[in-house]
Amino acid sequence: MPEKYRIIRNKAQCSKCGDIIESTFRHDFVNCKCGAIYVDGGHDYLRRLGNLEDIIELSEVENENVVSEPKEDVSETPVRRASRNAHVLRRLEKRKKSRRLHKE
Repeated sequence: MPEKYRIIRNKAQCSKCGDIIESTFRHDFVNCKCGAIYVDGGHDYLRRLGNLEDIIELSEVENENVVSEPKEDVSETPVRRASRNAHVLRRLEKRKKSRRLHKE
């Protein structure tokens, strides 16, 4: 079973400008003052952008020993997806028809 980690702090330091940046919530995209590095993800995931040589990692994570719950039965998912795709295709056909009528 893969180990799970809980993110306590999602932060990094830029080696160029020395700025310490921290992402505190999901999709909190933060950059340093010189724009060389970016941190994203808050407590949900760790994401880094920029040159990896410019990033000094300061994040804190904690090992969680969690037993994963069994997944629910998703046997109907392909049927739902197919019906949703059919709906999208019908909508696209309507748009094409209306564009043809407007051109004429």
